[in-house]
Amino acid sequence: MEEPSLPPPIRLVCVGAHRTLALQLLEQLKPHYTYCAILTTVEPTRTYSPGNLNLVLDALHPAPAGVIVGGAFSDEEGEEIAKLVATKKTESGAPMEFIKVPTGTIEGEGPAGLLRKVKELLYEKFGRQC
Repeated sequence: MEEPSLPPPIRLVCVGAHRTLALQLLEQLKPHYTYCAILTTVEPTRTYSPGNLNLVLDALHPAPAGVIVGGAFSDEEGEEIAKLVATKKTESGAPMEFIKVPTGTIEGEGPAGLLRKVKELLYEKFGRQC
């Protein structure tokens, strides 16, 4: 008997400080989620800017289901990104989702706490457990 196949992963754009950390988190989110782009503020180079994010969201095909923003961003920065994301739609015409990890999560809860929080936030938005 054939095993049921998993639905395709939910595609996200990740915006954070460190690419390495984003990739480590992604390993724990597979096969349910994947990143179609990672924009960073620190490592390996600064690729994030509001203009770059806007360009990436317009250029990706199919459009991502959402944007997840790391806890290195302030609430004010998160609000600015949320406003941009609110103007975008997925291929089906649904609004693109915005997910913001609370500022300071990794500092306060460590890597395991960060992973727990990310999984919780993704489940709240997409209803897919990992």
